[in-house]
Amino acid sequence: MGMTVSRKVGCACVRNLVKRRIREAIRQELDPSLSGWELVLIARKGAGDAPFFKIVLEVRRIAGKLTGIKADGLGAGGSSPADEAIKPAGL
Repeated sequence: MGMTVSRKVGCACVRNLVKRRIREAIRQELDPSLSGWELVLIARKGAGDAPFFKIVLEVRRIAGKLTGIKADGLGAGGSSPADEAIKPAGL
């Protein structure tokens, strides 16, 4: 994984904070089975002001694009396995 954080994000301590937050979000959200992927993340202006949960949501969104799962946990079809289990037959 590669990561760049521009000076536009902030001073060195803010850039380092953003890098630590992104690394932690990736550690929490990315599936280890994606180890064959090469991923480059570019932190944009405003990333230094973003709360950690927003960074986690963005990493989750990116991971979903890679795996085909939406950030809300639903598959590309828009329904969860639990929804499929409670649908009446024939619908």
